[in-house]
Amino acid sequence: MFRDKLRALMFGIPIGVISHDIDGEKLVCLMDVPLELEYSLRGWLWSQPELVREDSPKYSLQFVEEERMAIPWDIWEQYLSWMQATLARAVDATD
Repeated sequence: MFRDKLRALMFGIPIGVISHDIDGEKLVCLMDVPLELEYSLRGWLWSQPELVREDSPKYSLQFVEEERMAIPWDIWEQYLSWMQATLARAVDATD
């Protein structure tokens, strides 16, 4: 429960989104993303076959630190851009 509180948007994500620098690449572990976005991020990732198929040149899932799944920071930013655009379309649709 305490770890979830540190990851929750409703508590202001007091520790921020944690990134890890592995071999010069900035990564975000899926278990470190804001709790409220975890399910959505996983769904978005699986909707992007080029990011999750192991035989794809754009394969983006990595395992770090005790078998924790991570994605590159630029994929995290792509997800945030998608989420922002999706929310903007939903707001525009209500106008």
